[in-house]
Amino acid sequence: MDANERDVMDGEEKSLYHLFKSSKRREARTIRRMQDRGGRITNDPKEIEHIFVTYLTDKYGSVDVADNCITEMVNVIRSHTQPSCVAYLEQSIRAEELYTAIMSGGPNKSPRSDGIGREFFLHLWDTIRDDMLQVLNHMNLNKSTTRRQQHGIIFTLPKNNGDFTPAGYRSISLMNTDYKLLARIMARRLTSVLEEHLTSGQYCSVPGRSILEAVSVIRDVVAHAELTRTHVCVLSLDFRNAFDRVSHHYLFTILAGYGLSEWFIDRVHSIFEQATSSVQINGRLAGPIPIRCAVRQGCPLSMALHALCVHPLLRTLEERLTGITIGTRGQKILVLAYADDITIFITRREEIEIVNTAIRI
Repeated sequence: MDANERDVMDGEEKSLYHLFKSSKRREARTIRRMQDRGGRITNDPKEIEHIFVTYLTDKYGSVDVADNCITEMVNVIRSHTQPSCVAYLEQSIRAEELYTAIMSGGPNKSPRSDGIGREFFLHLWDTIRDDMLQVLNHMNLNKSTTRRQQHGIIFTLPKNNGDFTPAGYRSISLMNTDYKLLARIMARRLTSVLEEHLTSGQYCSVPGRSILEAVSVIRDVVAHAELTRTHVCVLSLDFRNAFDRVSHHYLFTILAGYGLSEWFIDRVHSIFEQATSSVQINGRLAGPIPIRCAVRQGCPLSMALHALCVHPLLRTLEERLTGITIGTRGQKILVLAYADDITIFITRREEIEIVNTAIRI
């Protein structure tokens, strides 16, 4: 019935309510017209597919970066990763890690073209455990991720702006389950690296921190400024296509800047190298589309990699801004970040140019 979990109670029989919800959801996702770059609107299915493929091919094309700016970002990283953490990243995958990766997936989630979901692995765990361990260790240790495993299905969800161009749709990549299992294991292993390097102002991908804490800190800063009559500018940055426009050259250079081994970086490179996607439009697949940039939304590893990529910007701002001190312990607040949402607290006019310079770099 294509019913969302929030629409169904445990043990509830399917009803007309669920049928109508499913129909309404499919109708909202159906793309009946599309505007091309020249402003012409078409309702021809083939032309709609061509417009999306052209747009996404350009969107995921190579990103031009300045090597001197990358060097400046790398130099902001204060220390290298502890040898014990580096060694942990290079270990063989254990059965416990694989089972945890399977359990962390949501139930009844849409599998990719392989059609294999989480329930299959859980039901047959005792039977397939050893074979799956051999497959994933072969993928990881031998860098043998196949083209098909790297291939994703881009699912387009309409944004709320009513835009009839491809930019008015959010792109989510559906990946094969075996790929996602490996990515979850790699992301979980990176947790120790994130805890070691990320600033206290980053609230995403760090265990024990949540977006609610970030919102509470912003509220406390505003309340403190009002009570003490402190002049403060709360600047919110929203990066356009933040995950989709990450340069792979920048990504791999930054990972090396953290002191991660060439061995691990090669493994990350192997799951990005020659990656492709097809876009699903009204139940049809169009493409393939080369993915020459981006950390794909839908890949479990993307959030951790994006946090490591944005960290040098946050560190740069923290070193150059005054910030605002609140609380009895004198906690200094400068920058808060959750994924691609960044909030900066400016207390002097000249700091606006400091922020502009950091963003340009």
